[in-house]
Amino acid sequence: MGNAEDKIEEQIYDFLTGEASVEEIEALERWLAASGEEGKSRFKACVRRFYAVRWAGQEVKAEGRVLELGGVSVRRVKRSIRLRRWAVAATVAVLTGAGLAGWLLRGGGEEVTYVAKQYPVLIDDTRPVLKMEDGRQIVLPADAKTIREDAKGRIAMADSSLLEYRLAGTGADTAVVFHTLEVPRGCEFQVLLADGTRVWLNAASRLRYPGRFVGDRREVYLEGEGYFEVAKDEGAPFVVHAQEMDLTVLGTSFDIRAYGEERSVVTTLFTGRVEQSFAGVDGEVELAPSQRSVFNREGQTVKTERADVREALAWKEGKIVARNERLEDIFVMLSRWYDFEVRYTRPELKDMRFHLHTNRYKTIREVLDNLTATKGIQVDYFEDIIYIR
Repeated sequence: MGNAEDKIEEQIYDFLTGEASVEEIEALERWLAASGEEGKSRFKACVRRFYAVRWAGQEVKAEGRVLELGGVSVRRVKRSIRLRRWAVAATVAVLTGAGLAGWLLRGGGEEVTYVAKQYPVLIDDTRPVLKMEDGRQIVLPADAKTIREDAKGRIAMADSSLLEYRLAGTGADTAVVFHTLEVPRGCEFQVLLADGTRVWLNAASRLRYPGRFVGDRREVYLEGEGYFEVAKDEGAPFVVHAQEMDLTVLGTSFDIRAYGEERSVVTTLFTGRVEQSFAGVDGEVELAPSQRSVFNREGQTVKTERADVREALAWKEGKIVARNERLEDIFVMLSRWYDFEVRYTRPELKDMRFHLHTNRYKTIREVLDNLTATKGIQVDYFEDIIYIR
């Protein structure tokens, strides 16, 4: 590799570590624009190499402010990497031109994560999607905005994380019209239903519900996890259908975790009383406050037990909590929030048990450091895959 090529790679690594000056960034933008597809491919290769080596723990040779990164000298990274697919852009004072930053964010349809020198701004394109009765799919905006308003009422974003249904009058509708709210990985969201019931949805969850409740039963369908605060209406019980379980209440608050890939459906009751029926299980189960039911899908059995309500609602309060859980189950939970794939070098690693209590808004690297500090397992990361060894 000639001196000119060496200098280009050094500029790329300086940019990735946040050490490049404004003039160096502008020069790199000019080179990228002039070098065409070959330059873009080379830039992407440098980015992948940089993060693959960093996550593999190969930053071991430090000489002052310089590290050897796979044989290339680069300056020390000052900020931790976020695993989620967020691009981190420096402030205008650091990145004056939008060319390189914009190309990184678009990347020909491929996002690349990099490290900014200071004042990072998280750019998150994961937004919930509302599917209307006419088949339209609306990506919900991140600000207050009316989605639809007519003689029947108003559907609007109250803020970046709350969708509200407000009815106009009592209405004379006899047909139930369903909407579906889909919350992607790495996101959490609330919806205020037309009857006043409020639902918090965890990452990778889906709720199907009427735009207006009609008749003597209020029925909704849940996939994933949701916390419900049900508006009381003795004339119309509220029914949640979740996988193999049906739950009926009059007015209460409870959490249901019913992800399709998990072995159990777990319901935790906070206030009031609920009645449940399960596929393959005779009779009904009633829960009192601070109790939970655990339905085992494989054995089609259900048990009730005292619940740790703080643990059950940890996700709603911005926490990640696991007590003596299997490592595979913990990483399934983490992957819904941080959006990654997990691979194990040995199958028996999946059954190791861990405790975890952390803030879910920390970087994934901080969470993994917390998780792996106790039992000596190691994690490596390349692109969107975490390797457990």
